[in-house]
Amino acid sequence: LVNSYQKNHIAHAQLFSGTEGSANLALALAYLTYLLCEDKTPEDACGVCASCQKIEKLIHPDVHFFFPGPGKGGDNKEKAEKITQQQKVIWREFLTKGSPYQALEDWSQLVDAENKKTQISKEDAKNIIRTVSMKSFGGSFKVILIWYPEMMHPSASNAILKVLEEPPKDTIYLLVSYNYESLLTTILSRSQLIQVPNFTDED
Repeated sequence: LVNSYQKNHIAHAQLFSGTEGSANLALALAYLTYLLCEDKTPEDACGVCASCQKIEKLIHPDVHFFFPGPGKGGDNKEKAEKITQQQKVIWREFLTKGSPYQALEDWSQLVDAENKKTQISKEDAKNIIRTVSMKSFGGSFKVILIWYPEMMHPSASNAILKVLEEPPKDTIYLLVSYNYESLLTTILSRSQLIQVPNFTDED
C-alpha cells in the first residue's frame, strides 16, 4: 500500500477483505491515515500531525464513513438526517472507545438494530454521491470508507456504480468487506482486492 502511493499507482477503489476479527478495518484506517498524513515517514504516517490527530478522533473533514444501520425514517428526510447524525456520533465512539476489530453484532447492539433490518440504504448512497461531488478541505485526497459494503441495499449498490466507475479526482474508496463474494460483480470489477489474512494463534 505504501509502495502504491510512492509510485503514484493508487487504485481509486480498494476492497479490504477479511473475516470478522481480522485487521481489514484497522488496515484501511491506517492506510487512509497514511494517505492524508502531512509528514509521512518512508514507511508510515507520522501519527502526530494535525491530519493524523483528526483521523485518530474520526473528525477529519476529508474522511467520510458509511456503515449499515437500521431504518432511517423512510421518506421523511428530516428524520433520516437526524438518525444519520446520531449514528455518526455512535460510530466515533464505537471505534475510539472500542476497537476496529469489533463485529457487526457489536455495532447492531449499539444502534439498537438487533431486531431491525440493518443495511446501507439508498439514502446513504445518495449521500455518498453528494459527498464525492464536493472538493476536499485539505486539498489532498478525499476518502470514502464503506464498512460492510455487502450490506448495501440493491438500489444503493447500483447508485454508487457510476461514481466508482468515474471517480472525481483524488477521491479514494475503501470498501471493508467480510463477505466480498456477495457484492455485485460490477463493483468487484472496479475494485482492487486486498486480502487481509486472519491472525495466527501466536499473533
